[in-house]
Amino acid sequence: MISHAAVRSLFSHGVTHLYSELMSTQYEESVYEIPKKDEWLTYRDAFMDLLNKGATLVANQGNLNINRKLDERIPENAQLLVICDKKTIALLNNEVSYK
Repeated sequence: MISHAAVRSLFSHGVTHLYSELMSTQYEESVYEIPKKDEWLTYRDAFMDLLNKGATLVANQGNLNINRKLDERIPENAQLLVICDKKTIALLNNEVSYK
């Protein structure tokens, strides 16, 4: 990842800062894994629900092209990754634990 970030920073200076923020605990936003909810049939369902709650769905496991397959079904074994703040992930985790 570090070598990839270095190469990307040659073309876009903001990429390195983005990577630093996501990997650091000093910034408010971070990457979190969340489980698939039963009511999310497609990635679009999850994307829109999460967006309305303040989180951005960015990947399923290492697959970062969620935005190109929004209408595909989410597999049951999905490991969804979102970018959000600590308050939002706490809200999302509470929704799952009360089911």
